[in-house]
Amino acid sequence: MGVHVSPRVDHYWRQDLDQGPIHTPRLYMSQKRFEQIKRYLHISRPTSADNHRPGDKRWWYKLEPLASTFERAARQYYQPGSNVSVDETMIRCFGRTKHTVKMPNKPIKQGYKIFALADRGYIWTFTWSSRLWGIVDLFRWPDISPTSSMVLEMIRKLPGLPLSHAGSHAGSHAGSHAGSHAGSHTALYSVYMDNYFSTVGLFKALRDIRCGACGTTRKQGGIPSQLVELKEHIKSIPWGRLYISEARGILCLAWQDNNIVLLLSTIHSPYDYVLVERRKPSATSTNAAIARAPFSSGAEAAGIWKKQLDIPVAINDYNHYMGGVDIANQYRSSYEIHLRAMRTWFPLFFFFLDAAIVNAYRIQYIAKEQQGQAKPSQLQFREKLYQELFAAHAPPPRVQPRPNCQQTEARYHQRISLGRRIACAWCQFKREKGKRGQQAPRGMYGCGECGGIPLCLKGRCWDEFHYSD
Repeated sequence: MGVHVSPRVDHYWRQDLDQGPIHTPRLYMSQKRFEQIKRYLHISRPTSADNHRPGDKRWWYKLEPLASTFERAARQYYQPGSNVSVDETMIRCFGRTKHTVKMPNKPIKQGYKIFALADRGYIWTFTWSSRLWGIVDLFRWPDISPTSSMVLEMIRKLPGLPLSHAGSHAGSHAGSHAGSHAGSHTALYSVYMDNYFSTVGLFKALRDIRCGACGTTRKQGGIPSQLVELKEHIKSIPWGRLYISEARGILCLAWQDNNIVLLLSTIHSPYDYVLVERRKPSATSTNAAIARAPFSSGAEAAGIWKKQLDIPVAINDYNHYMGGVDIANQYRSSYEIHLRAMRTWFPLFFFFLDAAIVNAYRIQYIAKEQQGQAKPSQLQFREKLYQELFAAHAPPPRVQPRPNCQQTEARYHQRISLGRRIACAWCQFKREKGKRGQQAPRGMYGCGECGGIPLCLKGRCWDEFHYSD
C-alpha cells in the first residue's frame, strides 16, 4: 500500500478495470479478512492494558515488544560509520491523545515526536518523547539539561565508546583551537546536531567519552556573549567573515552567510577552508544584499548562477553529515504506509513498519555501493520485498476455472430450484477475471441439464454461460 497509493482501502480490492487499477493483494487476501485483521490487531497482550496505570510514563506500552525489537534489530544488523547525526522526527497523528505535539513550521504539523540517531538514512536508535511526560526518563547527567542527557545516552549506545566519563580530560583547558583540533585524532565518532541540542556542556561531556561533536547552537547554548551580539550587527558584516572564540575548551564560531551562523565544534580547526560550489540566492531571499555580494553583478545576464566559494570546513561538514535523520524521513515519506485508524497507537505501528523497510533498504544500498555494484532504487526494493513476501507466506492465487456447458442446444437447458442460495458460477468466473464488482450475487436457481450449476436469473449470465466461447 506504500507503493501503490489509493485514497480508500476498498480500492485495493476493485475488480473492474474501468474503475481503476487492479491490485495484487486481492489474489491472496479478501478485503473482509484484511479489515478483520486490522480491527483485531494487537501488538502487546490485550491484558497488559489492565495492568497499565494512569501515572505510568511508558505510554507506548501498546507498541511493546515491537518497539524494543525494532531498536535491538537496528543496532544489531548495522555498524554505524564515524559520522552520525541526532535529530527529531515527526509521526503524523491527528487523533485525541495527550502525547502528540503541534509544530506548525514542520512538514508534519501535528503528531508524535521522537528523537533518533541515524547514519545515512538508517535509524540506529531512538528515544520516546511526549507532550504530557516530556522525554522518557533516563539517567540525568550532572551539569547538563535533560535534553542533553538524552542525546548523551543515545550516543553512549554506539559500539566502542566507554561506558562512563573515565575518558581523559587532557586538552579541556588547553588553547581554544589547538585543544579542539587535537581531539579530532582520538574521537571514535563525530556527532552532528542542530541548535535544539547543541550546548557547550553536552559537547564537553561527549569529548570526555572520546566522541567528537559539531552543530549549530543558540545563544542559550553557552556560546560567548560577544559572538551572540554579532546578530545585532548583521547588516554591517560582509559575507564570509568568521569570528572565533572558545568556551570551556570548546571551539565557538560565528560565520556570516545570509545570516550569522553560530556553531560549536570539538573536531575542527577554524583555519581550514574548502572550495564549494554555491548557487546565487534570489533577490527576494533573506538578507539578499549580503548573500549575493560574492557573486558578480553580470553573472545573471550571462546565465551563470553558481560560483566556487571558500567556506569553513566545519560549516561544510555540518551541511554534509547533519541530514542522517532527514534522509530517513524523506525515504519514509516517499512510500509511506499510513492508513486512517481510530486507535492512536496505529500511526506508531505504521512508523515502525516503514522504518524497518527503510533500514533494510539502506543496508542493501550501502552494501551494493561498497561492492561497486548497481544500487537499487527504493521502489525496486519495495516491489521485490512484497513479491517475496507473497511467495513465501501466502498460498498461490486461486483462479476460478471457467465453468463448462455440456449441452449447446437451448431446448435442453431448464431452470431448477437449488433449495438454497448459491453464488452464480458465471458471475464468480467474471469476478476473478476483473470484469465485475466485489462479490458474486447469490441465487436459488440453476441449470438442471448442466449438473445444477447456479446461474443468475437477471442479466445475461444464462446466455453467456451456455452459448459464449
